[in-house]
Amino acid sequence: LKSQIELLYHKVIILSVLAALTFIPLFSDDVFGHGLGADQAPPIDFAGMLVTVSTMMTPSDITVGEVDRANLQIRFFDQGTDTNLESVTYRVQIFQAGELLAREIFYDKDGELNVQIRPQDQCFDPEPWRCTIYQGAREGISGGLYAHGSGVPVIQGPIFTKGGLYNISVVIEGATSPKTLVAEPLEFNTFVSIAQDQYFSIPEAFGVPVTIKTYYDDVSNFGFKASDKSISFQMPFDWTPDYIELVAVVHEEIRVPKSYEPYSIENDF
Repeated sequence: LKSQIELLYHKVIILSVLAALTFIPLFSDDVFGHGLGADQAPPIDFAGMLVTVSTMMTPSDITVGEVDRANLQIRFFDQGTDTNLESVTYRVQIFQAGELLAREIFYDKDGELNVQIRPQDQCFDPEPWRCTIYQGAREGISGGLYAHGSGVPVIQGPIFTKGGLYNISVVIEGATSPKTLVAEPLEFNTFVSIAQDQYFSIPEAFGVPVTIKTYYDDVSNFGFKASDKSISFQMPFDWTPDYIELVAVVHEEIRVPKSYEPYSIENDF
């Protein structure tokens, strides 16, 4: 579809981008929120430091079905000095829509863990975490999977096979040495969004195709109002105040052919 027609962002996306550009300068380094491919958890006091965990996906913008592997970087560091803590044992869990998809122990001597995610959608178990497999060498003392030589640990399973928000829960069980456990495990929650393309059409306009790229949940009840050429749709969203504080921008993309005259670049909308 994309190769056959030239696409133009609908006005909703232009407004979203403008809103994002307006508000981004207002965010300070101490504000934490759900990113698309990266996130940073609020800091926790530990041994006189304010420590935190950041997660970052590469590529940063992932659409379901377009990648067969992605790198997940998990960094544990002192926020005050931006210095990694060394010899870290991590317990990593990945959830989507409340379902556990993966759970494993990892270790990294430099405090910057890299894990390769390989999406695998052939899972028919009602508990999807049972379909997930792990590959890599294990550190002898912590028992965690770790980078050995040029290889990094691998998680292969039903991860990033659906669009939406993924919760990456990271519990720090040890730091400064493989033998050193923290008195109380430090738990951090970060979130990354995976995009999914959904396809619709406008019957009132001879079936003009519309693509909605959603980053949070499935889109439904797509509609088109002929009187003002407006598009509407529904998407589930958590409007609780605590959640809203973490979401800087709700990012959805609506694409229509540039050839569709009401949304052409020559018209104001």
